[in-house]
Amino acid sequence: MAAEGFYHTFMTIENSQGIVVPQKGYVANSHFDKREPVIFPRGTYLWRAEARHYVDHPAYRPRVTTSACDKLKFTLRLAWSGYKPWGRVIQGTERSDTPGPITLGMLAKRVADAIRSFYQIHAEVATSEPDWAVTRIPFEKLILLELRHVSDGSWQPVLCYDA
Repeated sequence: MAAEGFYHTFMTIENSQGIVVPQKGYVANSHFDKREPVIFPRGTYLWRAEARHYVDHPAYRPRVTTSACDKLKFTLRLAWSGYKPWGRVIQGTERSDTPGPITLGMLAKRVADAIRSFYQIHAEVATSEPDWAVTRIPFEKLILLELRHVSDGSWQPVLCYDA
């Protein structure tokens, strides 16, 4: 569920690379061992991640763990301003049959694919925040800043609009 008063905004992000897409922060229903955020290199554009530009890039080779050792997937939670909360299960490991860390490049690609899906699904959906309609914010202008661990098995992306 989304928190009433907590938003990802320019005030909650250091060294923003544009306008932070406002989202209500997802709040877990139970206690969990919170992991440190996954920080992406500066300028991680979603369209480039989707096109696999970062998969072999040296800055994106570090591996991160997104789940417990026995988990292969996690839920990406998006609370884009003006739309109902949305989630997509994505693979959080390098390979589908083996648990273990994933490279930043492959993780960025999978997050980009999920957010592209959000865009496609919501292109015809009315929004209560017209300024943040997905039809007004080009996918090609979105930057992935970080993933925040918001519950056991769930991460929420922090996105920036390079206006």
